[in-house]
Formats: sequence, C-alpha cells, structure tokens
Amino acid sequence: MLPLQRIGFFVGSTILVLGAGGCSQNGGSGNGAVCVAQERTIAPIDPNAGSGIILRGGYVYVQQRDAGPNYTRSFTRVPVSGGPTETLADSKAGDFAANDANTVVWEDLAATPPVLEWRGPQQESRTLALPDGVQSIADLALDRAGNVFVLAIDPKGGNTVWRYSAEHQTFDLLHHNIAGLTGFFEDATGIAWLGPATGGTALYHEDVTGGAPQVSANLSKQNLGPYNGVGSVVGLDATALYVANGNHVMAIDRTTGTSTTALDLTPEQGTASGMGPIQPDYTSVRMDDASFYWVERDRDQGTASIRRTDKSGKGSVSTLTTITDVQSLAVGGCSLAYVGAQDSSSWGIVARPK
Repeated sequence: MLPLQRIGFFVGSTILVLGAGGCSQNGGSGNGAVCVAQERTIAPIDPNAGSGIILRGGYVYVQQRDAGPNYTRSFTRVPVSGGPTETLADSKAGDFAANDANTVVWEDLAATPPVLEWRGPQQESRTLALPDGVQSIADLALDRAGNVFVLAIDPKGGNTVWRYSAEHQTFDLLHHNIAGLTGFFEDATGIAWLGPATGGTALYHEDVTGGAPQVSANLSKQNLGPYNGVGSVVGLDATALYVANGNHVMAIDRTTGTSTTALDLTPEQGTASGMGPIQPDYTSVRMDDASFYWVERDRDQGTASIRRTDKSGKGSVSTLTTITDVQSLAVGGCSLAYVGAQDSSSWGIVARPK
C-alpha cells in the first residue's frame, strides 16, 4: 500500500506530514468494557512462557512464548466474563494492540516482509501490507476508531510514525525524526508518543480529525532521567505524563514540563539484609483515570498483593487481593486482570472488579 504524504512542515528538527488519516497500558472507562462482578479465574496459563497481557473491551489479550527449541510467540484472547480462549496467531506473533471496541491488530512475523493482521469488532479481517521501506516495527497502537499506529525503525536512521486509517484503508506518514521516537501511549480518544524537540523532549498527540500531530510543551530530559524509554512510562492523562523513575512515579505536567512525585514506592528497609519484608514492584505499576495499581510482595509471608491508591494522593492504600504470586497485571475499563497463582501449581488468568 502506498502511503499518502501530502503536506510537510518543520517543528524544530522534526518533519511532520499531513495525510488523510484517521477520524493504553493505561486503562480508561472504555466504550466496550465488560464489568465482572467478582474475582474468578477465566483461563489456565503456563507461567514459564513469559506471559504479557493487556485488558481492553471484553477481552484479556495474551502473548506467550511457546515451549520448544525455537523462540515463537502465540497470541490469544480470553473473554473477561469467561468463555473459550480464541487463538489469533498460533506462532510468530510480534507486537500487538487492542482497543475498547474489541478491535485488535498484531504483527505476523511468519510473512516476508512482516504484515499486520487487523480484526474489527464484528470479526471482519484485513491483512495490512506495511508502507514501502518499513521492515521492522518497534511498537503498535490502536485508537478508539480502530486506526493503527506503527512506530517503525527507519533503515535510513531514526524512527517513523505511520497511521493506518480504518476508514480510508491507507497509511499516512505522521512523523519522522532521525534522533528517534518513543511510544505509544493512550491519550483520551487518541494516541501519543515522545520525540525530540528544541531544548528537550516533547509529547506528540494525534489529531483525530486526520491532521498533523499536536505538540505539547517541552518535557525536560532531566525529569525523564535515565528511564527515557517506553517501558518506564506508566500512562498519560489530561494533566500529566506519568513515568516510573526508581522507586517513584513522577508526574510531568503537560503544560509546564515540571515534575512532582505522584506515587512513592520506596521499599521497607531491613536491619540485616538491607531489604525489609514488604517490597513494592515499581515495574508493575498501572493506572486508569482515577487510581494507581501495583504489585507488592511480602517476603516473610511468601505472598503477593495487588494494591491501589487514588492518583490525587489524598486517599489511603487498599489491598484488592493477596495470593501466592502475581506475574502480570493489566487494567482496563471497569475490570482488572492478572496472571497469578494460589499455589505454585495453579496459575491462571484472573479477572476481577477494580
């Protein structure tokens, strides 16, 4: 498919291009969310397969490394309310994304060159050839309209952001920068990403009407610290970008670029070993519009708890569940899902209300 590249202009050192265009792991309210009434295991799972999960709309999406000598990855989804597991790709599934309308897209690495498989809310399917020259994908995202965002590694250097319009069925080039781009993050109805700007790092946001990306105020690289990568960003809301920095989650104001501590996960200190019994896992932090969620382990009891607190910092910390271990955590709509175990032999995907 040939990309539509129409009007180009500069923002700092960045070239942005307008096209026909479209119309998280933070979880919003969602327009297709399914609310579960109580905590229940919805599917068994092998904890040794390195599971990655997201929760969007009515499904928990799961990517696992298959057993065997070759490194391949399967991609499945399980209804949040329970039901049969649906296999979307039995092997060689790359990056993937889903939205609350039950649209899903994933990279099919079995094809040469790789292609994207897109499935809509009515089970309609499309195979999307990547734009000319795109051979490697760094990230994928879907907005609420089902438009696909591709963060590609440019063979000439840097990264490009492409948007596939679900309505027009074409790819548009939105952004190219030789110094590299980082993404993607859900932002209200749209998708955002980070990129260089004069004097620092800027947050770029899609124009859902199909125009060029909107640019926020510069975000200080010092605030982003050594964690200036996609894995460190917890989420985004109307006021701030939230970044895990050491044992803290920092809120970087979208207007001023200044940072404050939004969540302190400093572990309890021990007297002899240097580590106390209660150890929060800052890499597990998830968020929605109202709250932070994370996993906390009790070394003395051999348990793991999922904890929640209000993002405003005014509420108390509550415990949602305590079991033997939690491997992956996902938040979406009005529910929460995790890969967990009541004991070492009974791992499963568990869904529960927030």
